[in-house]
Amino acid sequence: MLERAEDAPVGVDAVKAIGSVSKSDYQTVVEPLIEGARREGSRIRILCEIGPEFTSFTPGAAWEDLKVGMGALRLFEGVRGRQ
Repeated sequence: MLERAEDAPVGVDAVKAIGSVSKSDYQTVVEPLIEGARREGSRIRILCEIGPEFTSFTPGAAWEDLKVGMGALRLFEGVRGRQ
């Protein structure tokens, strides 16, 4: 599942992956963030925490990630990996 993390810095929307992430998780957590940015005409910065509680993505989640990400690519502020 994906859940919103409330302790993110100002201007960053944070989500945490726990257990198995499904298509419905994207529909209920990620898509509203993106739609909010579209409505407001703003850019979005998303931090996704994937820790030891994460186990897998369902095939539907993988497709939804690709579909949502490509459809909203221009809204994202920047992409940076953390090592």
